[in-house]
Amino acid sequence: NDDDSLEDSAICWSDLIHAVSQTQTIKEHANGVVVEDGDCTDREVLAAVVAALHNLLASMEMRDSLLEITSEMKRIEKLKQHTRKISEEEVDKDCEWLNESEKPIDALFDAASSPALVNALLRSTLPASTIIKMLQPAPTSTTRPKCVPPKVDNAPVEDPSDSATEWISFVLERLVSRGLVLRVLHSAGGQGVSTTPEQVVLISCIRQAVDDYQLSLPPPTDSGEFDMRRLSVTVKSSNEKSPHPLWGRGDGLRTAVPVLHSLANEAEKMRLRALTLQTSCGGVLPTEEYEGELNCTNHILHDIRDILAQCLGKSTSQAYNDQCILAEARSVLGRDTSLIANCCEDLARIVDVSLTKNSGKSARELKLSSHEQETAISTVRLIGNLVYQCQHNQDLLRSTVVLPMADLDAGNSTKDANVLVRTGLHVLLSATSLGIACFTLREWCIVAIRNAVENNEANIEMVQRLEANEALGDTPELQKLGVRVDLDDKGNVRVQKRE
Repeated sequence: NDDDSLEDSAICWSDLIHAVSQTQTIKEHANGVVVEDGDCTDREVLAAVVAALHNLLASMEMRDSLLEITSEMKRIEKLKQHTRKISEEEVDKDCEWLNESEKPIDALFDAASSPALVNALLRSTLPASTIIKMLQPAPTSTTRPKCVPPKVDNAPVEDPSDSATEWISFVLERLVSRGLVLRVLHSAGGQGVSTTPEQVVLISCIRQAVDDYQLSLPPPTDSGEFDMRRLSVTVKSSNEKSPHPLWGRGDGLRTAVPVLHSLANEAEKMRLRALTLQTSCGGVLPTEEYEGELNCTNHILHDIRDILAQCLGKSTSQAYNDQCILAEARSVLGRDTSLIANCCEDLARIVDVSLTKNSGKSARELKLSSHEQETAISTVRLIGNLVYQCQHNQDLLRSTVVLPMADLDAGNSTKDANVLVRTGLHVLLSATSLGIACFTLREWCIVAIRNAVENNEANIEMVQRLEANEALGDTPELQKLGVRVDLDDKGNVRVQKRE
């Protein structure tokens, strides 16, 4: 309602959603109040309210499009009717036929810019009963455990979502697909630099939408792009081609580069925040804004990198313009952001820590945590898609210096004589050593290396010049065989008997 006299009595959509949602009763339920069947009823009411909001946004978006088409047709008709040569500015001034009530209103932009509405939607994504179950600690029992029969492969998987969750996802996807992901992300954020749980929910929804969209595309004929996705993701079947979740309802692929660039910048900010929370000052770690902030920051950073990797790895079609847009996006991200350098540093940290932690163990005993595997896979996939058919990024990968984590933590630099200088290409090659602990990571490394050296003689020459610089640790297998492995001054491997 635009009338100032009715502003106080007007009901906002955010207030209406908050009134029918269960977010305000989570604390009461967690303190011992039993969840009644009213939870399901309230969720059905919430689904109806959000569905009405979605249909309103869709109709207003269609109205704005029709008004723009009508205005353009009127302008062209005026040009045809005038016999004298006039400028388009005069025609536009002569075509002021729209009154104030008929002018296009960008309702999606207003909705994406409303922190109250965006946060009300994100906080109501899951039912209160589901959130309460997540908050409850796992039951502990001192009695003898009972035998639990194995689950059948075709047994239905419990889905915590409901109709309200689905409609909220539709609204969020409609807002983001207009190229408004950065505005929605900022609306879901707080006043400081910390990542909010609402932003984590938003990016998770966007990642799921990108997952479904990418899996619905036809496979490419012959490409070095990453197109293998997780088999556990369910793709919604549709006969019509759905718009891209990040820019499909905006200006098309012209919006793709700014959207991807803004996401890359947000990832850099969140990475700096995560490093700040992990860096101790005088032996004391910085205080989190809320409990679990570091986990939320790492989670959203991983999701954004996965989104970037997917969007850069597969085109919406095989059209020439689409491929050019993706090539431009790779070039812009390589030139205007530090995405490649930071990815190489994060990957090097995982490689160094894993090899140090597993020193002295056999190759089969090499282990990586689930977080390390997910981070390494998404990072390698993003590097591979950034360097795909982009010589600038290929050269950047070769020239980016990545210090070993021990030297980096000690404050050493490349000027020190005892510091081993390596590049991003070396780190990518070293990541293949973790392939025994994670087969998927090895596959991504192989494709990324192929993309890095494709049609790049300098990178090929660097790989060919590589020599072994460290012998394998004294593993139990070598001890049993009674041999040890050493390197001579030229990097040649020597196997000698133990004395």
